[in-house]
Amino acid sequence: MRIGSCTRFIFLLLAVLFFLPPVAKGAGVSLLENRGVYPVRDISYYMDNSRQMDITAVLQHAGHFRRVPSTLLSLHTTAAAVWVKISIDNRTTDTSWYLQLTSPPVMQEVTLYELTQRQPSRIFHLSENNKTLNQTIIPLRPAAGATTDYYLRIRGDNMVRLSMVVADIQTLYERNHRQDVLNGIVLGVLAAFMVYNIFIFLLLKEPAYFFYVGGVFCWGLNLAFYNGYLPLIAQTPGWMNSASVLIPVSTFFSIWFTNAFLQTKIYAYRFYQLGWWLTGILAIPLSLGVLGYWAAGFTVIQWIMYPFFFYWIGAGVVSYRRGFIPAGYYLAGFGAFVLGNTINNLKDLDILPDVFLTRTSMHWGAIAEAFILSLALAQKFNYYKQKEEKIRRAALKLAITFSHDLIQAQEKERKRIAAELHDSLGQKLILIKHKLLLARKQGIDLPEDQFSGNVGAIIQEVRNISYSLRPYQIDLMGLTHALQSLADEQAAAAGITCHLSIDPIDGLFSPDNEINIYRVVQTLLQQALPPAPMVNAFSLILRKTNEEVHLFFTPDPYVPMEDDTLLRDIRERVSILQGRFLVHASGYDMSLPVVPW
Repeated sequence: MRIGSCTRFIFLLLAVLFFLPPVAKGAGVSLLENRGVYPVRDISYYMDNSRQMDITAVLQHAGHFRRVPSTLLSLHTTAAAVWVKISIDNRTTDTSWYLQLTSPPVMQEVTLYELTQRQPSRIFHLSENNKTLNQTIIPLRPAAGATTDYYLRIRGDNMVRLSMVVADIQTLYERNHRQDVLNGIVLGVLAAFMVYNIFIFLLLKEPAYFFYVGGVFCWGLNLAFYNGYLPLIAQTPGWMNSASVLIPVSTFFSIWFTNAFLQTKIYAYRFYQLGWWLTGILAIPLSLGVLGYWAAGFTVIQWIMYPFFFYWIGAGVVSYRRGFIPAGYYLAGFGAFVLGNTINNLKDLDILPDVFLTRTSMHWGAIAEAFILSLALAQKFNYYKQKEEKIRRAALKLAITFSHDLIQAQEKERKRIAAELHDSLGQKLILIKHKLLLARKQGIDLPEDQFSGNVGAIIQEVRNISYSLRPYQIDLMGLTHALQSLADEQAAAAGITCHLSIDPIDGLFSPDNEINIYRVVQTLLQQALPPAPMVNAFSLILRKTNEEVHLFFTPDPYVPMEDDTLLRDIRERVSILQGRFLVHASGYDMSLPVVPW
């Protein structure tokens, strides 16, 4: 996967998001006859750092409220109580409306006051002892044809990030149903990838799969917490419902996954060292979260996440540039994750509009990361499998080359020894024999059987040895005639019947390969025929086609070859010839491709 293509895609997506139509501005909420969703705009808020002020004290500070020209109130990490003023202009005759608060992550306390005739009355209260949700629906009864003021008090332990809409209950149910379906799909997909890679980890025992599962699991918990599901499942311990705990643990697994997957110790050693420093820094927000300082812990996370973005992307780029091809998938996966979280942060800062695409950026970023990294793990497995196969082939080729060179060296040495036996020792023995014959003609009485006969036997033995070391018939008359002579001589020596059918194959193979073919047939004959009382006959068939030469050798009855060393020698020679050698229940089969030389 090319890095340049991913970069162009990211810039194109950001450009599209920046040019989306901006959110309309307005004062308060005006309810009209047509049913729909009415966002609360131009939010006015007041922060109570003491968290002790009641509604009466807040009304006295009405002039200190600040206005946010947006549909989103994002105050980031704070444990203060926040008061929000909402003005609803009900231009309908219907007084049954509902206010929905969407606040990922969840709010610990929610209280709503209605101001009627300048007197506040509490109409809704959700305390921290109740199971909290990130989507709270509060019934409203605004007077028809009038403007009603409401004061909302909220408090969260991690951050304050609030958007509000007013609608009828049916519209809210339909709207929330779509969001719940999306959340269910995201969490279901993450769970499916997690279960799949658990089985792969149990099968391969590869640490990268374990770290992948740990990271996906913790980030899935964070999404469940972000969308208000986790508090319904696990209300205690409290630290489980904190992004300052879930995000550091997920990041821990991401660092270990990066080191295991990219092998940063080999391909990106500086990032490997940086990863250990970042791991130590993560202990700070994690400790704050476990101790209950959730807002402070999340503040630290917001400041330190960008170095982690640099670590993930930088390690992937360096590893990819140094030849680790699966790093391309890694970059695409973590790039999607970083992009999704960046878009979500830009939306919270009101730089990008609050639309469906930006609102769900963490969802599709998490799914894209889980999917692409799962592919990356498979690609890494295939990459090393192909690399291992390449090494195996290179080793096999090297072994064949070594065997070929060794056999060639043996053949050259045999040729030299055969020449010396024939030209030097043989000539000297012939000279001795001639001198003995000359002495006999001159009347010198020498025992012929003791000298001349023994010298003649020695000469014949030298000739046999020379022929075994280097068959001269290959050089003089060709491979076909040499194989026929070899089979006839072996049959005559053993006193058995020989059935030959040999097609002419002269000139099909190089001289070195002809020697290898001759040696294979010689080894088969010498090893299969010594138990002469058991073998009555043998057949040697050699057939030539346009592409291959097939050789079939069948002793009758079949006597298996017991010498593993000789079998290995035959297989090495056949592998040098790029052929195939099989041992059947009745004999031996060899197929050799005809390769131009």
